[in-house]
Amino acid sequence: MKGKINTIIISQNFPPIEGGIQTYMYELAKNWKLGDVKVLCELVKDEPTTQITPYVISRVNNQKVSFLKSITTIASILFFKKKITYLKIILFFLLCLNRNILTKIVQLTNKLSELIDDNCQYVVQCSKPLHIGVVGLVAKAVYGFPLITYIHGTELNTYKKKYMINLLYKFVMKNSNFVFSNSNYTKDLAVKMGAQDKNIIVQNLGANINNFFPKDTKEKICDKYKINKKCNILLTVSHLIERKGHIIVIQALKILLSKGYDIHYLIIGQGDYKFRIQEEINNLSLQNHVTLAGFVESNQMIDYMNSCDIFVMPNKQVGPDFEGFGIVFLEANACKKPVIGGKSGGVPDAVLDGITGLLVNPHNVDEIANKIELLISDTEFAQKLAENGYRRVIETNNWKSVCDNINSTIKKII
Repeated sequence: MKGKINTIIISQNFPPIEGGIQTYMYELAKNWKLGDVKVLCELVKDEPTTQITPYVISRVNNQKVSFLKSITTIASILFFKKKITYLKIILFFLLCLNRNILTKIVQLTNKLSELIDDNCQYVVQCSKPLHIGVVGLVAKAVYGFPLITYIHGTELNTYKKKYMINLLYKFVMKNSNFVFSNSNYTKDLAVKMGAQDKNIIVQNLGANINNFFPKDTKEKICDKYKINKKCNILLTVSHLIERKGHIIVIQALKILLSKGYDIHYLIIGQGDYKFRIQEEINNLSLQNHVTLAGFVESNQMIDYMNSCDIFVMPNKQVGPDFEGFGIVFLEANACKKPVIGGKSGGVPDAVLDGITGLLVNPHNVDEIANKIELLISDTEFAQKLAENGYRRVIETNNWKSVCDNINSTIKKII
């Protein structure tokens, strides 16, 4: 593909819906410099069906369609516009075996056909292999457009035991021109599932350095929550779910307090696991040393990130669920904070052990307590980690640099 390279980015959700994948797709759209951009996503309440920012966003009311109507519509798109190919036949067969996915893609696929200008060439970028990637694969099968898919982590484990869905998942990845993985761990998992190693490119993610940068806010946050300004503040920002490791940080906190350290643990986020966290706080009588701050608006997050002395999230795998990368570690680094992460999932790509932060066994409370103690007692080492992390984010792991690298890679391979 030569000259101008237009792109259609397909994502189930897109801002203002918040989330890591949504942020990723938004940054791709914002930073695409090779041609025009169109975004296709599902409709959300109070958002227009068509929106023109610097690019066009088309939102589809993706209500489920009956199987009969779905199969008829997909057949007409696949087989009556251009010649029949092996790719079309296998894709159609797999969709027949995966009725639930088929009924989910019809509205998006119809809209995608409307967005395509017959006089233009496109690269189709899909936020994930299922079900979004299937829509992109239809576009490749019908129009011959190059297909790029993005993989993030946990979704790879989700379909392992669902044979028919797994077949379709692998088929999308196999027929993608390239798959961008957020970490080496995610890539290795995809290869074990049958994806082609040569088609997967590891591209670590980035922080938004316009939203996260060093700022003196500790006194402000301490005043808000009546925290001693001279104490060491630990911070976790995440959904309140088991694999983020809040419980073991609370247990490590108990150990450190018994040694005489003045520490307060600030937890940002919401979720049903809040009740289990509160139970542990009560069991260990740490009500005066832990604050559950709940939901915080994204534009205020910089104040909380800058209020801490150490960002800690000893993430672990729980069932099929794991941390695919961990952008939040980079956001803390962008605020010049040392970080502690779990040696699990893709986090070793986000936290360079001994360089930008420390990695811990997420099941070993003594190790976690020791690493926190090290950073509290050796301020020079903690500052060195913080400076290294900040430099890395500024130079390579910010969204502009990440997207420029993706653009450059796509331009070379398409």
